[in-house]
Amino acid sequence: MAVCAVVVALLGVGGLVLGAERRYRQAHCGLSRFNADADTLRTAETGECIGVARHGFTFHSPDPSLDRTLQKIYAQNAVAEQEHQAAPERPFVTLVHLSALLSVSGKLSGQLAYGREALQGAASAQSRQLRSSGATEPILRIFPANAGSGMRFGPRVVEILDRLKEQDPSLVGVTGLDQSREATNRTIRQLTAVGLPMVATTLSADSLVRQSPMYFQVSPQNAREAEVAAAYADHVVRTGAGKPARRVRIIASADPSDTYSRTLSDDVERRFRARKFAVERTSFTPPPPPGQEPASDAPGPGTVGQRSCSYPGVVFFAGRSEDFESLLGGINESCNSAPPVLIGGDDVARLAADADRRGHYPGIPYDFLDFTLGSAHCDGTSELYAELSRLFPEECAKVPNSSLDGHAALGFDAVKLYVNAVKQLREEAAQMPLTPPAVWHAISGVHGDEALDGASGIISFGGEVDRQVPLDKLLSVQRIDKTGRPVQAGFCGRVGGRKQAAWCPALEPEEG
Repeated sequence: MAVCAVVVALLGVGGLVLGAERRYRQAHCGLSRFNADADTLRTAETGECIGVARHGFTFHSPDPSLDRTLQKIYAQNAVAEQEHQAAPERPFVTLVHLSALLSVSGKLSGQLAYGREALQGAASAQSRQLRSSGATEPILRIFPANAGSGMRFGPRVVEILDRLKEQDPSLVGVTGLDQSREATNRTIRQLTAVGLPMVATTLSADSLVRQSPMYFQVSPQNAREAEVAAAYADHVVRTGAGKPARRVRIIASADPSDTYSRTLSDDVERRFRARKFAVERTSFTPPPPPGQEPASDAPGPGTVGQRSCSYPGVVFFAGRSEDFESLLGGINESCNSAPPVLIGGDDVARLAADADRRGHYPGIPYDFLDFTLGSAHCDGTSELYAELSRLFPEECAKVPNSSLDGHAALGFDAVKLYVNAVKQLREEAAQMPLTPPAVWHAISGVHGDEALDGASGIISFGGEVDRQVPLDKLLSVQRIDKTGRPVQAGFCGRVGGRKQAAWCPALEPEEG
């Protein structure tokens, strides 16, 4: 009986241990407590894996290309740690690439192209640093992090980052961020509260800069995007084929949490009215996430597309790429032989980045705003493409049919801003600790002779103390013609010594 009692007790203890381990795995993305990444990863109530990955976790990615990109970054992190051990006198810094792009629930792998390319740009900047050897050249690590679909769990991830920052003083800032939504605003404010500067890659909503003085972006704001769009539409009305009427229908999301769509549509209305366009607005309801109710009783994007077939003016779409794809589907059903004149905001570039999705409606031409020139060549003629051709040759093979440079270039330049800030601090104050506030201050001084001549255009904060958005940042208009491939229709902004299109708004003078 004594032996039986001992066996029963041992079985009970074993069951408790196994139960505790099962619960731990469920709470930490399926990882055991002995996995090095488990401590900074959490399973959200949506089933998504959120948090920070430092040691090789790929967030259950269904996309082999994204998986290879993450593995390349982790391999480079290992090299960075070895170089730091070999040359401890060089600055050693860590950046966190935080976004919603790793939230793959319900998404096809092709829809991850946009975020994957931004990560590849960041990896290319990291690779370049690993091959640099100067005393002030920083050795760089990058930790991928996921804030969940729509950035909804961003504040929760920042709590993890705050604890990580206390353990790892090399962590100096955040890049990435994704989708201008209310959850993104909360994430920015939370990052400010824990003292981490941010350089966003593709965000554009006007309200973002009001969330924090520690926030910067390498992309233009919606206000500038709207100004360029109105100037281009004016050019199309005066000189384009068919000469549409001086009218615009602005199509925007009815989702109240979509800051991007709301602010872009407001800006577009103001800028088009200033150019004497008659303006009307139409809302659509995006498909809700599983288990949630629709945001409004407005029609879906496909129905709005059908109703736009007979519109005689310009149709401007100020929503998300997946909803623009549905809008194209509606147009294709009702008037593919005579579609309206379509212009999309920059989020449409996510659709253009995926050649397969882009080719679903080859007979419907449209224009969209892009944050780069939209003409990539992996021939080693620039820092970015020299690295891309080395690290991701399979991606370079896709360049003729993609807008790879638009996304990779922004990711590359966001990291370069940090790299240049650290170099400047080491050159001007070698003994100053490389803290997040010091790096933030150095980034704010990027203007004039210190401006970054980046892969996505000139990045200059204009000499104004509180400017957080690049001055006259590059915006191009890309046209998807009937072959389904993007062709540049013109660009506005500062791009080295190149001259912007004649129809563009005038450039602003740089202060100081």
